[in-house]
Amino acid sequence: AGDEDGNGYYWDLDGSNNLVRKSTTTDPLTFSLAGAGTVADPYLVASYTDLKQASLRLDKAYKLTADINLSGQNFYMLGSYLNRFTGNVNGNVKTISNITINAPTVDYVGFIGYNAGGTVAALTLANVTLSAHNYTGGVSGYLENGRISESYVTGSVAGNNMVGGLIGSLRFDGGGAATSLRVNANITGANYIGGIAGYTYEYFAGGV
Repeated sequence: AGDEDGNGYYWDLDGSNNLVRKSTTTDPLTFSLAGAGTVADPYLVASYTDLKQASLRLDKAYKLTADINLSGQNFYMLGSYLNRFTGNVNGNVKTISNITINAPTVDYVGFIGYNAGGTVAALTLANVTLSAHNYTGGVSGYLENGRISESYVTGSVAGNNMVGGLIGSLRFDGGGAATSLRVNANITGANYIGGIAGYTYEYFAGGV
């Protein structure tokens, strides 16, 4: 969602939920969250607008300060295969409800598309509706050496391969953990389907 390569353009969703290319000149990006983006002084997130801004800085720390209802809103994933999330989300025992992503040909889809060493804790995702291709999970499509704890997902998650209620696929070969997780969701797919995680690599040093 941000201009990560500094070329003056970024991808965004239009009113019909189509992916479009925008210019930072004609449609400038803004970031105005309170805080410093550190674990000690995280950026504070209390609304849909705040959550959208979080997608611009994927290596920072965030803390929810209110429940957020995304009904009728375009959702901006925190991290993708090309721009991976390495930051920290403290859910602060808050709920983000009604996340909807309809991307049946897209891989690495979830609240965080690709988590590469980042952390998510104390977060509830209620009534999610996810439809994607491979590596699809409510909290994280792909979890690589990251940590997810004390989190809960309800709703429906659908995909093709590696589909999980919380994590599509996880790989711990340099640390990481997935602990104290709960899911109450309808999960469908073709291969490697699971309640917590659709697929777990056979070698990992973390905990599940």
